[in-house]
Amino acid sequence: MSQALSLPDPKTTTIAAVPEIIKSVRAYRDRVRADAARIRELKRRLDAFYAYLNDKRARKALAGEQRLTEVVIGELLGRRRQKSTDDFFSDLHNQFIFDCRQMAANAAIVRRLVAGGTVERKAILRQLPVVLDGRPARKSLAGETFNEVNDNIGWARWSWNPVTGCLHNCDYCYARDLAERFYPEKFAPTFHPERLVAPSNTTLPKTAGKDPAWRRVFTCSMADLFGKWVKQKWITSVFDQIREHSQWEYLCLTKFPDRLAEIDWPPHVWAGTSVDRQHRVAVAEKSFARVRAGVRWLSCEPLLEPLKFSSLSMFDWVVIGASTGSQQAEPFAPPFEWVVDLYQQARAAGCRVYLKHNLFGAEDGHAPGMQPIREWPR
Repeated sequence: MSQALSLPDPKTTTIAAVPEIIKSVRAYRDRVRADAARIRELKRRLDAFYAYLNDKRARKALAGEQRLTEVVIGELLGRRRQKSTDDFFSDLHNQFIFDCRQMAANAAIVRRLVAGGTVERKAILRQLPVVLDGRPARKSLAGETFNEVNDNIGWARWSWNPVTGCLHNCDYCYARDLAERFYPEKFAPTFHPERLVAPSNTTLPKTAGKDPAWRRVFTCSMADLFGKWVKQKWITSVFDQIREHSQWEYLCLTKFPDRLAEIDWPPHVWAGTSVDRQHRVAVAEKSFARVRAGVRWLSCEPLLEPLKFSSLSMFDWVVIGASTGSQQAEPFAPPFEWVVDLYQQARAAGCRVYLKHNLFGAEDGHAPGMQPIREWPR
């Protein structure tokens, strides 16, 4: 079997260097062409890569040089060859997936740059939503925008997920169910740099003047942006776009509120923490006493047990909701008394309160609502 091909770090590879890399890869391809077993293994690994690469445009661009791509991506993924299948797929997340996406996209761009004229080259560099030599493109050809959401969220009409995935493993998590069904990378923490252009590509609707929910964006609804596993440079990239596009209000939510005190919050960002059980209360109170954000909010959705706060004065807004269920947990609505008690604590602290519609059950009967109080005299 031919000696393994050595490739440079995709994150530091410049445009000028890529043609030489492709030349080396083609030479390597010729040396291993007769090795049918190796090609089959590379093809299997390439299929695994494509399953994780949620970028149809890049796949189409690479389809014309399938054998070349097999070698490039096969070698990249070959770094995990010694691991078991489960460990292999687990290790593909985070930075490794980002590196593979960037390498594949950059290689496709270079082929177009070499073949095209000056005008086409400028157009490519101006439009494609990838990073070349560390410079983000100014506009997305793919037209990445915010996602318009249904009434299940209620307090925002948009979601934006430049980062997806979470390691909290909450059994009631609806986001995990969606990710396992629709995301190639499943619920592994993943950075999507191509989605950073969404704030500039989405037009603020006129209805935002009458309904402020159309101005609000649930940021990383499919992740915990401030989870311990999230790299600081991912957060920095997201906040660079947030600061640049202040026409929107960005609502962030985390179960790691300690990290929020370190952030210089723009005035149009709402900093929130999720508290579902009593053991999270003390951490939320301590952390938010140091958070300086335009709006500080508390999400008790789902409210899984009665909560007692020493004070809610560090919050401006309290959201209370039920669990609509998941693949791992049945739907659950908190008793009326729990909701009323938390409501009274919030009111005593001067907080605004938002009761989610799921507290009152679903019309189709699939989600229970709060049981009404129906007491009888003795």
